[in-house]
Amino acid sequence: MLIRVGRSMGTSLLVAICKFAALPVLAYAIQPVDFGVYALITSMLSFGSAFLGLGVRHYTYRMVPGRPIQEALRLMNTSTLFELASASLILAATLPTGLADTVLRALNVDHHRTAFGLATLWLLVDLVAINLRNFLLARERTGDANIVDLLRQVGWMPLALAAWVMFGRLEVHSAVVVLVISSLLSSAAGVAYAAMVLRASAMFEFSVHLASLRPALRYSLPLLLPVVATPLMRLADRGVIAASRSLEELAAFTLLTAGAGALYGASALSVEAALLPKAVRAANLGRLGRSRSILWAIVTISLLTFILGAAVIAFAIFAIGRDVYPQYEGAFSLFPIVCGGYLLMIASRAPHNALLLAGRTRVLAMIDAGALLVALAVDLALVPRLGISGAVLASIAAFGVGGALKMVMSRAWNDLSLREVVVPLSILRDEDSGGFTAPNTV
Repeated sequence: MLIRVGRSMGTSLLVAICKFAALPVLAYAIQPVDFGVYALITSMLSFGSAFLGLGVRHYTYRMVPGRPIQEALRLMNTSTLFELASASLILAATLPTGLADTVLRALNVDHHRTAFGLATLWLLVDLVAINLRNFLLARERTGDANIVDLLRQVGWMPLALAAWVMFGRLEVHSAVVVLVISSLLSSAAGVAYAAMVLRASAMFEFSVHLASLRPALRYSLPLLLPVVATPLMRLADRGVIAASRSLEELAAFTLLTAGAGALYGASALSVEAALLPKAVRAANLGRLGRSRSILWAIVTISLLTFILGAAVIAFAIFAIGRDVYPQYEGAFSLFPIVCGGYLLMIASRAPHNALLLAGRTRVLAMIDAGALLVALAVDLALVPRLGISGAVLASIAAFGVGGALKMVMSRAWNDLSLREVVVPLSILRDEDSGGFTAPNTV
């Protein structure tokens, strides 16, 4: 188990290092305005990938652990095709209504229509890649899932570099198009690798189970808001900054939050990705106390790794960041506060996942709806006056309110030993054995 966590964190660390390397290069190589446009595209992609597929893949992830492989594959195929069809229909509906043009004009980026159009194709390909990655994680094939994620998140970098070397200095705005095309191709590479791995292991059989869509939608639809809450909050932050301040401030906020987000992905998120299927499997086998112990073990390890990484980054910012990028010095000073918000979010993951395993997705939806309203209210009240400082405070308020409500509603501390939290030994125990039981029993 520790080897699995180490591999997951190693891959996520490589992704984070590459992103950290790319961020200052992009901030230096392209204009802050273009960097701000690219930030809006990636924010919309995060929101779209979480929302447009209606979240059916989360039901698959919940049901796959402990199931026979053929049943698991049918669930994965069904969720992938449904999400792809759903996203395509929703995106196509925006064309005759003119909604897309209206949104682009409101955000002052209507002259970047080509880049945003290509981003829709990137979104569809990435939906398939995410479904395949989640399936591999649910089957506890963490290594293959990590490679898919590596291709998705890092594969665009050498492609973009090759384009700049081949074509030399790019014309105005074409840098954003190159970045989007490179990202589209890297997501396609992730899909190709996952399909190759499944076929090579004689596990890939194309079949669907349409009858599973009804329970999948019943489980997943309330999860849409919890799933899109953080991307939507980031989109709201950046949208309010772009509309009420400037794209230069948007670029500074993006650099700040992207650094903290990359750290979260390399530490806490990689720990959860490696260990959460173990908690799901324990819950599916009816071992509820063990499942909750694993959830809290995930939180403990996640907090430790995130804090260590934040200390290293803060030292790097203090040592060299302010001198190399003086235009972003105001954003760098807010980094510890942003990390404080992420600590609140990490601490809330155990009660969040406890509610998820219990099938209480409507409760999660209501809590995250309230937290999102808090974030939006603080954004509208503070960002026009305080700039990115107001957006940072909005995130902290949302994470704090949401985490507190989830803790109260989940009662995730029941029957939990303090020693299990301080010394997370539960992940070292042997795997559970037994047959699959109905979920929704926590």
